Amino acid sequence: MSNVPQHKICFLGYSQLYTLAKRVIEALPPSDVSYLLVDCEVDNQDEYVQEALNAGCTVFIAGPGNGARFQATYNLPLVKIPISPMDYAFAIHTAYESGCRKVGIVRYLDSLPLDTERLQLLLGRTVEVIDFESFQGLFAAVRDSDCDGIVGTAGALDAAEAAGKRGFLAYLSTDGIREACERAAELARDLWMVKKNRAITKTIMNNSQLGIIVTDTEGTVEFSNRVIQDYTGLLSSQLRGRRIQEFYPNLSVDSFIRSARRLNDSYRQIEGAMMRCVQEKLLLGTDPIGVVMTLYPGAHNKRQREENRNDFNSHIYQWRELTSLSPAMKTLISEGKALTSRQEPTVILGERGSGREEIAYCIHGSSSRSEFPCITVDLATLPQQDAARVLLGYEYDEKSVNGLLADANGGSVVLKNISQASPTALACLQHVLTVRQIYRPGMEKPVDLRIGLYTVCNREELNKLPPDLRSQLSIHHLNMPPLRERKEDVGPLFLKYLSQLSELPTRYALTPQMEALLQQYSWPGNVSEFRSVCIRYVIARSELDKPTPKHRYKLLLRAIGEDEVFQDLLLTNPVLKESPVINRTAFSAAFWSVKEWMQYSNEQMAEKLDMGRTSLWRILRTDS
Repeated sequence: MSNVPQHKICFLGYSQLYTLAKRVIEALPPSDVSYLLVDCEVDNQDEYVQEALNAGCTVFIAGPGNGARFQATYNLPLVKIPISPMDYAFAIHTAYESGCRKVGIVRYLDSLPLDTERLQLLLGRTVEVIDFESFQGLFAAVRDSDCDGIVGTAGALDAAEAAGKRGFLAYLSTDGIREACERAAELARDLWMVKKNRAITKTIMNNSQLGIIVTDTEGTVEFSNRVIQDYTGLLSSQLRGRRIQEFYPNLSVDSFIRSARRLNDSYRQIEGAMMRCVQEKLLLGTDPIGVVMTLYPGAHNKRQREENRNDFNSHIYQWRELTSLSPAMKTLISEGKALTSRQEPTVILGERGSGREEIAYCIHGSSSRSEFPCITVDLATLPQQDAARVLLGYEYDEKSVNGLLADANGGSVVLKNISQASPTALACLQHVLTVRQIYRPGMEKPVDLRIGLYTVCNREELNKLPPDLRSQLSIHHLNMPPLRERKEDVGPLFLKYLSQLSELPTRYALTPQMEALLQQYSWPGNVSEFRSVCIRYVIARSELDKPTPKHRYKLLLRAIGEDEVFQDLLLTNPVLKESPVINRTAFSAAFWSVKEWMQYSNEQMAEKLDMGRTSLWRILRTDS
């Protein structure tokens, strides 16, 4: 048994449920499963869940209250303890037979609805449903109810006792707890096997001596192993999420998917070399869901590819790669394309992190200079004493060393952080812009410069430059819109980045709520912040198998940062910062809006707004 993995399960119990669960777990026969039983209330659930995750628990068990809150907060495997209608019926019957005048069933607000009409018809008795949103709310709801008999789980019984009322546990016996433990054990074993198989498959595919590409039915690349990446010179992130025809038109899967064949074995010419290509359909039942391509590249083919590769141009940026559904981006691309045939210097204005450099690369990539290098020069990194040597080159011991501008000759140079450039660096640039030559003592003749020059900066940085240099650098202007002005692009851009970043063949999708959040947030860090959010989301999402839409929204909210989103919402809802609150109607409307965005409870909102819960309740109640 020493080689059998220990599967760890956390049981989120409370009060009497905790006592019953302890009895059941202690009676279970020895197995490969261990249980962490915690006495957990709804409102202190987070610390216990984190403790369980740190202990290695992979599956959780909970009753209805803890379970509903857990599902609304976490995207982790959960088994709920079943409570059947007969359990409720028996408990209600017992309550009335014990002399109660009116019986209420306590239900967590986000739990599945109860068919109280059928229960009332079955028993011939009145049954009231008492909803609660938080643990504190549970005690208040039970206290304020006119029911003298309370049916529910352990927490409901504690609330009934605190209110001086009679409580009746909804569980008929420990059978439901035992059944939940058995189901959780099987789920933990299944999850372990899925993770094991996934790890084995990924390792095999990456360590294969053959090239492997996985696409969906439309030919979009979902996975490429290291052999393909080494052979083509393209990173996995450059291939993933794009159609295989963009790189290798003769590897199209369209006709193969439409055919009745499951396997296709043929020879294809790739990168000037003939190689065997085996295409096999991935089937879900009888329906194709993708294609696995196995390529047999020879060693001589790889050498030929290495010899022909131009390191400066392993990837050429193209306009079609940009996400441009927004009017602002469509205008920018139209203006940018018109400059591809121009040689004069261009300034690309925009906020930091908005993607200004990428526009410069696209102009270069679609120009006649694309076969030559495109070099980015960060002027903030050039010390005063070295600026001339780095930019223009130098002579020593009868040898000549080219500077960056000469290295880029025939191609393009992108200048960034120009407002932080030293006076020497600015003087070198102005000299080159004026004479279009480089000449140093000891050179036989000047070097004529033919380069495209692109300066990326914002308006404030541009205005800090000397007027004559500013005029020479900005013969043409382009305006890069910030991400907050590209709302139509945000959703597609998010999916594009996810497909490029993920190591798994996962088909990502956005719910309307997720897309609305992406568009609502102002993205102060622009595309740079956006990419970081995508990375955090992919990492969190890769640990989950089948997250619900609500869980995916939570993952996105956390990837952006709850504090960042909340503070951003306060900027658009300043009434929430008023103290004292004057316009209660406006405050209430803003409160419910922000609460929905954040998925917070009233207690969490009160804490975030630094308000007492009683004060908040009075404001909301007065407005209603």
